Amino acid sequence: MKEIIDFENDKEFRKIILNQAYDYLSEGASYRKVAPKYGISHVSLRYRFLKYLEKVDPVIAQLVFEKSDERKEKSIDDSEVRERVSKAFTLMLVEDLTINQIAEKLESTPFTIYRDLLVRLPKLKEISEKDYQKLKEKLAEHSINNLNNVGKNNEGKSL
Repeated sequence: MKEIIDFENDKEFRKIILNQAYDYLSEGASYRKVAPKYGISHVSLRYRFLKYLEKVDPVIAQLVFEKSDERKEKSIDDSEVRERVSKAFTLMLVEDLTINQIAEKLESTPFTIYRDLLVRLPKLKEISEKDYQKLKEKLAEHSINNLNNVGKNNEGKSL
């Protein structure tokens, strides 16, 4: 549902947009973190910034859009990402670490490591299809082991 705003006459709405922009910039937060403070979705916040912010304050708008570009997800083309993907791959296959252990070791999140291994790894030219299949088997093995250990303590005994 699109917002119906009398932008030219609604000074309160203009203040709200500026406050949202200031929050976005000052907190170093994402749209997803700022939007709930104002009772809107991150998509609505982004829409507001794109549609209205430049009309309210072009300088703040430029800062918000620059920050937004900086925060975009990195791709496999980024050298840091390639290095992390390669390390995660090695840690799983050679050292037999779990996703959580790899995330901790690489100071990342388990979600990022999963995405690295399942989405970004196949894009590395250095990784063969055979090695990627080994990785998928290792991930499945870890998942099955985790499933079998649900409700058990560290010694494998039922809780």
